[in-house]
Amino acid sequence: GYVCGYVLKKSDYLIANSKSVGKKLEKYNRTEIIYNGVDLDRFYPKNYKREGVTYIGALTKEKSVETLLKAWKNAWIVGDGPERKNLEKIGGIYFGYRKDVEEILNKSRVLVLPSKKEGFGVVLLEAMACGTPVIARDIPGVNEIVKNNYNGLLFKEDSELKHLIEKILEDEDLREKIIQNGLETVKNFTWKNTAEKVLKVYERVLEDSKRI
Repeated sequence: GYVCGYVLKKSDYLIANSKSVGKKLEKYNRTEIIYNGVDLDRFYPKNYKREGVTYIGALTKEKSVETLLKAWKNAWIVGDGPERKNLEKIGGIYFGYRKDVEEILNKSRVLVLPSKKEGFGVVLLEAMACGTPVIARDIPGVNEIVKNNYNGLLFKEDSELKHLIEKILEDEDLREKIIQNGLETVKNFTWKNTAEKVLKVYERVLEDSKRI
C-alpha cells in the first residue's frame, strides 16, 4: 500500500533475499541481494534411517502441496495452514508445526517444494545442509538455489513430479551426486556470510551519509 511504498522510497538501501525479489524492489531504491543463511550448527547430516518424501512449510494455496500429494499419496507434510483440511482429503501424513525440522529432514529421503511462488525457499538450503536431496518447482527465487541435476531436481509441470521422486529414490549415483553438491552449495549460505554482507551495506550507508 501507500505506507509501504513511501517507506521503500525513503530508505537509503533495500536488502532483498533473492534476485527475483530484488527486481521488484529496484524501482524504489538501491537494492542489495543478500541471501538468507543457514545455521550449520543445527542443520547437518545425521546417521538416521531415512523414510519420508517430505514437504515442510505453510499449507496455503500458493504452496501447491496438492501437487506433491497427487504424485506421492503418503508424503510427510510438516506445517499447517488454511488448506490442511482440503489436503487431508487427498492424502498425506501430517506432522503439524514442528520445531525440530532438522530431525525431520534427516529422516527424509527427499524434500519436495512444489510452490508456485517463493521469495527464496530457505528450507531447500536446510535440506541440503542435512544431506537430503531436494526436488522443487522451477520458479524465480528457487532456481537461484537449485541447479537442475547438480544440487537438486527441478520440474515445470505437475505431471513430472512423480517420475522425479522415483528417480531420486532409485538412482543411487544421481542421489549421491546431488547430496554432495548440495553440501558444497550450502557452504556459501552460512549466517556468518549473510551477516558480513549486511554489515557492509550498513557501512556503505554510513559512508554515504557523511558525504551529505
